Amino acid sequence: MLEYVLIIALIFAAGYWIINPLLKPGQFNYIFDHQFDHQADDMVKQLEQRKETAYATIRELEFDLNMGKLSEEDYRILREQYKLDAIRRLKEIDTLRMNQKITENLSEEDLEKEIEREVASLRKNRTTRNGSIFCVKCGTEISFQGRFCHNCGARLKAV
Repeated sequence: MLEYVLIIALIFAAGYWIINPLLKPGQFNYIFDHQFDHQADDMVKQLEQRKETAYATIRELEFDLNMGKLSEEDYRILREQYKLDAIRRLKEIDTLRMNQKITENLSEEDLEKEIEREVASLRKNRTTRNGSIFCVKCGTEISFQGRFCHNCGARLKAV
């Protein structure tokens, strides 16, 4: 009988040990908040690698021109292409870093308001662009003039 009590106690202890981290409030906020930061950092690293690759390619082109492997015209064309590519990468890096600074300075409520504004402007542009309407209940795009949503069946109201 004592053996059964010990086995049941061990099972409950193991279950508590497994479930305890899931019950702590705010446990996963840290993970979700920093997940986007890591993604942005990874993107910046990739863009910086591509920028450095473009710089290295420009140096190789200069070397090939001096060695006589490239004509002057080919050198100018290729150099301009890789220079534009490097500039594009620099602009993307600046945009990502600026967005990171903006999101660091904004509170969670400000971020939610900004997201809502962007969604509203996208919906407005989308509806005015192709004449479609959206269901208020489920958000499905309705391209025909009907009385009910074909997705959820909600009655469409004139706005």
